[in-house]
Amino acid sequence: MKMKRSIQSILMIAAVTMLILTGCSTDNGDGEANGDEPSAQGGYPMTVVDSLGNEVTLEEEPQKIVSVSPTLTETIFAIGAGDKMVGRTEYCNYPEEAQELEVIGGFADPNTELILELEPDLVFSSGPVPEESLALFEGSDIDVLVIDGKTVDEIMENITKLGSILSVEDQAAQVNEEIQSEREEVKDKLGDVEAKRVFVDLGNFFSAGSGSYIHSIIEDEIGAINVAGQGEGEWPMMSLEQIVEADPQVYFYTPMGDEELEEMEGLKDTTAFVEGNVIEVQMGSTENDIMTRAGARVGKTIRFFAESVYPEAFE
Repeated sequence: MKMKRSIQSILMIAAVTMLILTGCSTDNGDGEANGDEPSAQGGYPMTVVDSLGNEVTLEEEPQKIVSVSPTLTETIFAIGAGDKMVGRTEYCNYPEEAQELEVIGGFADPNTELILELEPDLVFSSGPVPEESLALFEGSDIDVLVIDGKTVDEIMENITKLGSILSVEDQAAQVNEEIQSEREEVKDKLGDVEAKRVFVDLGNFFSAGSGSYIHSIIEDEIGAINVAGQGEGEWPMMSLEQIVEADPQVYFYTPMGDEELEEMEGLKDTTAFVEGNVIEVQMGSTENDIMTRAGARVGKTIRFFAESVYPEAFE
């Protein structure tokens, strides 16, 4: 049976795509992802090189912050600097306190005028900011920093840098200790398990390929094999034939409209479907959020994937 497609599913895929690209990837202007950590030289004035290689000098410690990234919003709260935030996107739903902040639009289309009205010292983004918006921010003496990470090590480095920028170094260190502790606990549990083949279906076979945050979690942190890692680009659209040939043993999927995966010829005969290792991750769920946000809850992301792929190791 062919997968049913609807306008709703197409729109949902577009939303997921923008969420992931905004929350989990940056580009250095040459078409290549920039994995360099933001660097800061302690004290103020402080010079910071962000994830796009932009050098920004912060004259004073930021007191009013706007975040246009759900990833960075929850990370800022996690390190104890949430009291400095004055604005967030409509998708910044965690922690609960963040929902009390002024909404400045979506992550893909933040309202520059609303941001200017809040008079922040600093705007954080996890992706490139349009030149027109940058010019308006610069004209109002508002600094902009792009902070992004694609691996757990990069995420922890970013947390350290955010702690330095916002003068909450001790809290940032504590968050990193918790991440590292959970990371090591999972590795100990997994031991020498045999690598399983995993496919993450973000909607109509759109997936996370090599160079993505999800790929790093699957391959580097839990030692599994990411089927989409063989696809083209960081966010490949896989074909049914490619997936069936790879025969995933575990299949994660985000429902999109009226699709019926379990009835699809070929797919229903893969190991994941035959053995019942198909994991539904609803849009808006905690699991969906931590899968697409490379931030302070990355320890929970690692555990979620590990327990889902290798449940026998946690019995």
